[in-house]
Amino acid sequence: MIIVADSGSMKCDWAVVSRDGRVVKEFKTMGFHPLFDSSTLIEKILGHMSEFKTIASQIEEVYFYGPGNEIPQRARIIEMAMRNIFNNAETVEVNDD
Repeated sequence: MIIVADSGSMKCDWAVVSRDGRVVKEFKTMGFHPLFDSSTLIEKILGHMSEFKTIASQIEEVYFYGPGNEIPQRARIIEMAMRNIFNNAETVEVNDD
């Protein structure tokens, strides 16, 4: 499965999509910005949410779009958190929105 995140500084919209393009689940969390949030904080917040616990091992691809990711060092903060949460994902892409 694929997970796509569209984050702002205040909120983040998530969609879990099956391989055939069907949206399986949608939910919202607080937003994440690598200038203000560490990968540890992101992991702690998302790791305790039931939405992530039930699907994390099934996610093969992660696409995260959000502010502050135009600088590679900042994007790496988000990428590290996504890789640790979705540790079976082969693809993790973090891009500026």
